[in-house]
Amino acid sequence: MTFKMKSRNKRPANRRRGAILILVACLLPVILWMAAFCVDVAYMQLTRTELRIATDAAARAGARTLSLEQDASLAHAAAIEYAAKNNVAGNTLTLADSDVQIGLSVRKDDEGRFEFSPGGTLLNSINVTGCRTQQAPDGAVRLYLTPIFGHEFFQPVADATASQIDRDIALVVDRSGSMTWRIDRRTYEYGWRSNDPVPARARWWALVDSVDGFLSELESTPQLELVSLSTYNSGASINKNLTDKYSKISKALDKYSKHYPDGSTNITAGMDRGIQTLQNKKYARPYASKTMVVMTDGNHNYGSSPTNAAYDAAENDIVVHTITYSNSANQYLMREVARIGGGQHWHAPGEEDLEEIFREIARNAPTLLTY
Repeated sequence: MTFKMKSRNKRPANRRRGAILILVACLLPVILWMAAFCVDVAYMQLTRTELRIATDAAARAGARTLSLEQDASLAHAAAIEYAAKNNVAGNTLTLADSDVQIGLSVRKDDEGRFEFSPGGTLLNSINVTGCRTQQAPDGAVRLYLTPIFGHEFFQPVADATASQIDRDIALVVDRSGSMTWRIDRRTYEYGWRSNDPVPARARWWALVDSVDGFLSELESTPQLELVSLSTYNSGASINKNLTDKYSKISKALDKYSKHYPDGSTNITAGMDRGIQTLQNKKYARPYASKTMVVMTDGNHNYGSSPTNAAYDAAENDIVVHTITYSNSANQYLMREVARIGGGQHWHAPGEEDLEEIFREIARNAPTLLTY
């Protein structure tokens, strides 16, 4: 006997494929929207970062120019110029005049926060508003894909304030025997005893005049700078701890004008004393920038290398600037000291150069973003 199996009807394979196609067709707009959203979100984030960089750079450049030139119009122009050096969404950033404000920033609490007020007679800060809105000179940022879904433009805004901050400054100056020489190294026929006055045309007087110019320049800045004085020859002394009474610095320096400078050149000892004044918690301010200005007219010839003191200063966040006066000074060594200390080296061949360098350092306040 034979049995016949009944065959079952099989579903056509193309029915399943048709269902998947329907599902894909339904989900495709969602997938496209998500892809467009991801692309534009990434683009918006990139644009926001570029705008932040451009705005910060403009504020820093403006504040730096204000510090060096003490001219509000030049600072305003510098902020606009440096904004245009940066790209935002494929175009250079154009600032309107009203996007740049110059005013005064003051520390408002013990945590180091600042408050900016536009205008006034004392100026130490620049506020820059970088815009890519519909009303901005460059207009809003057009998106790539999401306009399909009704979101055509992105309108980011960034704000930055850069300020010249307060400084604690340690002056470290040379009072070795070579400071009685003229700039051409010729000595004098008188004044060889320690209680004799310094000769009239000695290098020492150029230093005294330059420090007076330095202090005078500080008086005209809106920041409050505290200044200490340390002097060195074979050894070193702290002549005045940090103070805002600049006349005390001048008097402390003048006392050496009545006695013939002598001794070797121990720059390291002087720098060590300068570091001590900047670390003295009784006088130093916790939020002030720390700067040391080291001046010499000769060669370090006593004690350990001043590069050691420069490393110590750098470890304590102290910026070291160096000045060499006369062509007999060791420019190579002092340039290296400044490099280690994160500062700058200047060379003064003559008296007028020395005073101008001191004045430039006084005007060259550090710039901090305080937004």
